[in-house]
Amino acid sequence: MGPAQGTPPHSRQTLKGGAPEKWPRRRVVDAIRYITDNGAKWRALPADFGIPWRTVFGYFARWAKAGALKPILDQLRRRLCGCAAGAVPGRSG
Repeated sequence: MGPAQGTPPHSRQTLKGGAPEKWPRRRVVDAIRYITDNGAKWRALPADFGIPWRTVFGYFARWAKAGALKPILDQLRRRLCGCAAGAVPGRSG
């Protein structure tokens, strides 16, 4: 996870640093949340976000491939069902 934001680390992070991110990660996450919350298509991302839909999808695809989304989803499931850490909602024993 990224520093203090709870977002996945930047996909182009290098040992020597590098150029600053062009798109703030918080805005990218907000755009992903908008798409998933509304069940919209990626191309239907409103222009108000100020980030091209292809960019938002690219971040989502990279984070999903790197496995960065699974811990986030697991934590959300635990919060929603009140399960103990490591427990899978809907399963007993």
